[in-house]
Amino acid sequence: MEKEKQSEPEKSHGWWSTIFESLTEKLNLKRTNLPSLDDVLKITHPENSRYIGACTIEVDKIIGSEGRYTDFEKNFLPVNESLKQRYDTIKSLYLKGHLFRPISVYKIDDYYFVRDGNHRVAVAKELRQEFIDAEVTELITDVPITKELTPKDRLLISEHSMFLRKTGLGKYGRDSNIHLTEPYFYYEMFEIISEYVKLLSQKRDKEISIEEGAEEWYRQIFLPFAEEAYSNDLLSAFPGRTTGDLYVWVQMHWADIRHGDDTRYSYISEIGDSIKPAVEEDIPGREFKLLKEILNRQHSGVNNFLRNKSIGIAVCCVLFHIDSFSNVKIILVRRKYHPCERQWSLPIGMMRHNETILEVARRCQHNVLGLENPAHVKLFSTHDKVDRHPFGRSIGLGVTGFLYNKSEQMKFIPGDQASEIYLCPPDHIPELVFDHNEIITESFRAMTNLARNFDELINILPPDIPAKAIMNVMAFFKHYAAKSG
Repeated sequence: MEKEKQSEPEKSHGWWSTIFESLTEKLNLKRTNLPSLDDVLKITHPENSRYIGACTIEVDKIIGSEGRYTDFEKNFLPVNESLKQRYDTIKSLYLKGHLFRPISVYKIDDYYFVRDGNHRVAVAKELRQEFIDAEVTELITDVPITKELTPKDRLLISEHSMFLRKTGLGKYGRDSNIHLTEPYFYYEMFEIISEYVKLLSQKRDKEISIEEGAEEWYRQIFLPFAEEAYSNDLLSAFPGRTTGDLYVWVQMHWADIRHGDDTRYSYISEIGDSIKPAVEEDIPGREFKLLKEILNRQHSGVNNFLRNKSIGIAVCCVLFHIDSFSNVKIILVRRKYHPCERQWSLPIGMMRHNETILEVARRCQHNVLGLENPAHVKLFSTHDKVDRHPFGRSIGLGVTGFLYNKSEQMKFIPGDQASEIYLCPPDHIPELVFDHNEIITESFRAMTNLARNFDELINILPPDIPAKAIMNVMAFFKHYAAKSG
């Protein structure tokens, strides 16, 4: 599996000189301070540490600070005059040949964060000193790190770390070779593994844990796939992509590949069932040779998927919760992960290639809100601003629906991507992430128009909602229309 590391973009050229301006700031704003060790720990999640002791380290690989990241710019220059006086004193001693005690650093991956000795590092960098003596403590993480991180790279690191923790595949460390180049691919990969675990449990007639099933999937499915991909040189056509990317594509487009129903894939139906192996079956190499021919076709769907930047389609659910007293509230969730961790948003579902908008909305309500009986929804708006999402091109589809909580029996359980669920009064909607406030406004406009016609409104309301509650809903939106002018 060593070839994987060679085929992926090189990831080890002294990265973090501009990394992590701050995860506490809005992701589209520029900061010049040093990377904070605390911010890095939030996404790399080291589980162990070990004391290495005194040794010589490369100055170029010192890229951040534990406690004084606001005192220095990203190139380790002091930010104010008082700090510069200390800096000038140390520089003068350096030039006179004064010997300093070792600095103290934390090591993460192949890079260092200063615990003590920030001014000495600053001088060493200005004088282009190649090495410096240091006392090193390593914080051990399985998450690979690169230099010059973009916001998308930050999310990839976070998603990769979370994927390893959820599946237990972190035990393989760097040797697992499951590195993906689009953040949402990790979500797709986890869904693939979860489905495999369900099939495995059914076949063996016993409950299989996600960790146990993921390990078997890795050994029985992914490793053979990766070996065949390498032996047939499938990645040569896609610089910068990985076997994990290819595996996700095959799984996401399997129905098209197998049946050839879509004209884009009609010429590859001969691949047959072998390319998506059944539980515990091997993968014949001949199908991969055929897949290689497919990959090399200039206009094939996989070329477009792997060579071009992805456009995510986000189904944003505006759900009106109606209680037994006919009070109307909007369901919000507090985001569990980056981007915009701990901020409020609408429940979101990312569309898969084989889903309709309504199917995404149902899955979102089930996975994010824990609802057994999701609301029927209606599409009412589209949102396609180029910069609507900080991590890449995304199109938002606003859908709306109603949930009638009779006798308060409906239970909400925060699930995927949600740490908290909030039934928010319409008059107290907080600042939401991305363009979600705009989506809610569009929803109110659409529902206000719908509420003028009883026959149209009844089609979107829950079937068990009583007539009195329907009248109250109509009155609610009429009141909103009057209030908003």
